[in-house]
Amino acid sequence: MSLKLAAAMALLTLILPSARAASADDAEPVGELRVSLNSEYCKVKLDGEDWSAVEFENGGKTLIVLNLDLGHDSTEVTLEPAAANLEPVTFTITPKDFKRIRRGRIYYMVATHKVTFPTRKAAPAPAPAPEKPAEPEKPAPERGGDEL
Repeated sequence: MSLKLAAAMALLTLILPSARAASADDAEPVGELRVSLNSEYCKVKLDGEDWSAVEFENGGKTLIVLNLDLGHDSTEVTLEPAAANLEPVTFTITPKDFKRIRRGRIYYMVATHKVTFPTRKAAPAPAPAPEKPAEPEKPAPERGGDEL
């Protein structure tokens, strides 16, 4: 009986790793984007849609966008800073931007990018209101009856 059990265990150890590898290859490749920011925190849009799978590190100065689909030719990334005095930034990433990085025994596809948000241009000051022409001063009324 133990010989049959040992044979079954050996067979399973040969079959299971190959089944896992096949399923991993069939899945669509995903990656993460690490962005260094010059401002703290921002809102992320991918191809014009809000993206919520994000994390922040270093007090909000490093943005990590998770679960990016690498099956597309390119992805447009728009970052809208939380600070009101900064303008949004848009850039494009492609699957060629991603590098295979090993963390422990696991490999990840990671792309890095650095973003500097430009400051908003000051809104033009409103045109000064036209000055009203000064009204001529009226002469003081004469007082009558103060004659001596």
